[in-house]
Amino acid sequence: MNDVNKYYDQVVKAILCTNEFGIAGVRELTDIKVMELIRKDYPTILEVVKRRDINATRSLSSPTIRTGEDISIMQFMDQKERGYLVIIYDSDELWQDPQVADFVPL
Repeated sequence: MNDVNKYYDQVVKAILCTNEFGIAGVRELTDIKVMELIRKDYPTILEVVKRRDINATRSLSSPTIRTGEDISIMQFMDQKERGYLVIIYDSDELWQDPQVADFVPL
């Protein structure tokens, strides 16, 4: 199994462990935006995601500096075909152990 598949498996585990919406299955997990995290910019990023505008989310500007912290904004469906956006936090210290930062039901 390659590193990308391992990462996606870890993201699914993180989503299922957080499970504040009764999510029992994750389908069609896809990347919307992957970017370096500048912590002071996170509230603005979260507001864009909460608008549920996929195009605006994809258009978020990516920092040009390397911070060692990343976020992935992903979209998926649960077992009842409900859609979600999820922001996944990862850092050099957490590699292959990503954490759910926020869920946004679609």
